[in-house]
Formats: sequence, C-alpha cells, structure tokens
Amino acid sequence: MKKVFLVFIATLLLLVTFSMSPALANASSTDSEQNTLSGVINLNNLEELEKTGQVTVRELTYEEFLEDRAKEYELSLEETRELYAKDASSKSSFATTAAGCSGSYIMQEINIEQQVRTFYRPAVQVFTCTYKVGSFRSFKYIQQVALDRNGINNSYSAKVFEGNVSAEILSDSDLWWSVNGNFYDTGTMTVSGGVGGTTKVKGHEVSANFGLSYQSNFYEYWENDGTYSLY
Repeated sequence: MKKVFLVFIATLLLLVTFSMSPALANASSTDSEQNTLSGVINLNNLEELEKTGQVTVRELTYEEFLEDRAKEYELSLEETRELYAKDASSKSSFATTAAGCSGSYIMQEINIEQQVRTFYRPAVQVFTCTYKVGSFRSFKYIQQVALDRNGINNSYSAKVFEGNVSAEILSDSDLWWSVNGNFYDTGTMTVSGGVGGTTKVKGHEVSANFGLSYQSNFYEYWENDGTYSLY
C-alpha cells in the first residue's frame, strides 16, 4: 500500500511539472525577446542615421582660404584675391573681408560629410571666424559656406550641384547647416552668395546658391541638415 501511495505522489509531481513547463518556456522566451529588443536600433531610422558621415575641422590662414577657393572656382590665386578684395557693399558675390580673423580670432574650416551614395560623399563646408583663448572657443561670424564636391579626402570625382547650402550661428558654440538640391554627373555650374563677412553674426543665415546653365545625367537628389557644436 505504501508503494502504491509513493507511485501516486511521484506521478502527481510529474504531471504538475509538465503542466508548468510551457508557461516557464514562454516566460523565458518573452524575457529573452525583451532583453534583445531593448538595445536594438530601429531599422527604419538607419537612412537618417547614415546621412551624415565624418566631420573634420582645421584651422587655416586667410591665404590658405584663398588658395582653396581658387581651386574650387578654377581661378588663379590673383583672380581669387581680387574677387575677395572687393568692398562688401559691391555687387560681387564673393565680396568679404579678413578683418577680425586675427589675433585671438582664427579661421576654421568645418567639413561635414554627406553620404549621398556609398561611393559619393561630398561635404558641406562652413568657414567661420572663431574666438580662441586656450581651450575656449566661440563663433564670431561665418566667413563663407560652400560645398566640397570632391569629399573630405579628395577621393571622389566631383559631381555638379544645383541647389542651396546654408549655415547660421545659433549660439556662441552652435552652428546650424543645411544642404538641398540635385547632383548631376556633368554640367556647367555657377555659384552666387555664400559669403558672410563681419555683419553675419548670430541669427543671420548665410546661403550659397548653386546654379547650372547646362547639366546631364541626373545622379541624386539630396536634402539634409543638422547642428555642429564646438563642444
């Protein structure tokens, strides 16, 4: 009789264990899924996350700035110097001044890579006059906005661009930038605006307008914006 009772108890325990197993399995599975999903990046946002690549910043002299612009505009250094030497009130699209970007002020070239396609990543360029004392930085004004069509590492065959590049100083340490337009494989490009100068301080947007008198082989439409901070 005692053996029969023990067998009955053992059978009962087995039934209870098996009846609880599915619930335990489901709970374990649910916990595992929750733990896994809690750190997952939303795949729907990957396109937005990948729009902007690396950002580089370099200090440069006004002479180096002129040399870079001469290459971009495909002009001689003297022709470029003459363009920038014109009075800011003239009709020249390139009129600007180096005044104020000396002493405790430095010129900075901020390059913000745009991942238009895997194998084409031009960069928005913002040239600023920035106050610098020790490790402290503060934006004074935007010298010019531009577009490096060859990319940060000069590793891409430049496309032509039709559209707008803008920037605005939001605070002493924050700067908003924007790019919007179409890229083409070939074409004849013109640039107007983009120059800030000493009057373009906080709250004033500086824009460069890129036009095409001829274009062929549409490549990609691109729109992107963001904020760059000194700290």
